[in-house]
Amino acid sequence: MVLGVAVAAAILNISQLSRGGASLSPADFRWSFLVIGAIGMAASLRYLSLRKDAGAEVSGHKTD
Repeated sequence: MVLGVAVAAAILNISQLSRGGASLSPADFRWSFLVIGAIGMAASLRYLSLRKDAGAEVSGHKTD
């Protein structure tokens, strides 16, 4: 979570500097949300490779 906040802040600063603005604009936030969303979606692809019964023992749904 902390890393996401740091990345979003960096994207906001980069976006603001790239357009030469003195303050943040709604467009800066758009880029930040898009990049953070793309990172989250890419990270979720890892879960597609899990077995169907992954976590069953911990959740109490394990069948012998």
